[in-house]
Amino acid sequence: MKCAHGQKKSKEKMLLFKVDFNKAFDSVNWEFGMGRGKWRGWIQSCLKIPTLSVLLNGSPTKEFGMGRGIRQGDPLYPLLFLIAIEGLHIVMEEACAKGIFRGMRIPNSDLCISHLLYADDALFVGEWSDDNIKNLTRILRCFHVSSGLKVNFNKSRIFGISVDRQEVTSLVEPLGCVIKKLESIRRRFLWGGTNEHKKINWVSWQSVTAPKEIGGLGMGSLRALNLSLITKWIWRLKVDNSGLWSKISEINMLTTTVRDFQLMNGRDKWMCTLSSDGVFYVDALRLKIDCWNMPLVETPLRWIHEITLKVTCFMWRANLDRIPTACALLKRGIQLESPLCTYCENEEEDASHVILRCPMVVQVWEWVFRWCDISNVQFGSVEELLKFSTQWGTCAKKRKSLISICYGTAWLIWKARCDWFFKKSRISPVKVADLVKSTVFS
Repeated sequence: MKCAHGQKKSKEKMLLFKVDFNKAFDSVNWEFGMGRGKWRGWIQSCLKIPTLSVLLNGSPTKEFGMGRGIRQGDPLYPLLFLIAIEGLHIVMEEACAKGIFRGMRIPNSDLCISHLLYADDALFVGEWSDDNIKNLTRILRCFHVSSGLKVNFNKSRIFGISVDRQEVTSLVEPLGCVIKKLESIRRRFLWGGTNEHKKINWVSWQSVTAPKEIGGLGMGSLRALNLSLITKWIWRLKVDNSGLWSKISEINMLTTTVRDFQLMNGRDKWMCTLSSDGVFYVDALRLKIDCWNMPLVETPLRWIHEITLKVTCFMWRANLDRIPTACALLKRGIQLESPLCTYCENEEEDASHVILRCPMVVQVWEWVFRWCDISNVQFGSVEELLKFSTQWGTCAKKRKSLISICYGTAWLIWKARCDWFFKKSRISPVKVADLVKSTVFS
């Protein structure tokens, strides 16, 4: 604390990196730090003697020995963990001596601090620089390969004393934040923003990555893809005995716990519960992960190949009330003169009003449904329009045509609204209806 206070007072940049080891007591490699010798052999015997048994339907299975890890609760085992973590202390001392990692000196003292260790917690202290962070990353990765102790970057925290937040964000990428950075690039690309000029993210990223079947855009998240590909490695280890995977004796396998998903040891082969044929598919698990915590949509959008993608995406956003209407802009802090509709100026402009309920728009829909030989119907929301079009009639081909007409009509109504708002070019309901007839019906 004294060191951090001194650096903050002098406005000198300082790095604080609090490390959380992933399953620290369960992943320690027994061979690391033990070496050879009579006393070390006795200690290793204490590690290898214990056996475990699993209760299966209330009955214990046959006992089996452990391959790695140390048990919590035994008074001997915290001391054994210190033997492993001592290796990290030695590495850091050597790195500081050779100038690979530069720690921080306490004010008015010759004492230099590079790391603090307590049980399975570690805090690294050093100068704030790109080289220091990269070298620390390399040290931790080498320590993981040797000891089996892997840093959980999702639970670890990095702090920059007298450092701007933007600089902290740019320099933490080597510490495992690659997926988040890539997702950030995808979000900026989707909404058209840049580092200098941010634009409104109209829909939550969870809804964007969710499957289309439950109301999402279907882009898929990189996290779900990463977990699915890693699980595929585990699947190949289980089922492919002829491949290179089965010949590797020691593998640092990343095991991911997935809800409602199991690899079952069947009578003759391993089976995956996500597919009817029992075979593991990356897409199946990826969709399952992206569906987590997503609320079910009563009327998911119909995605039709013949409809222009920008029109379908517009209807997807309109159904969520995520198009730039007056009400939506005001909710996001954009100052406008009035929240009223630009056409009728009688009602607040939201997605349902500007597409369906505005008096000018109602006339357009009357013309369209008259051409379709459908009795006059009115809708209070975009969801009601989608529900009507997807359930109308008994002929699938005619229903598909009606969906295309409804999507196209809503899109042309929105274009007419934007022309009036930005270009002051007002189009009459009859002309909008003629545009629908000439573009959508053709």
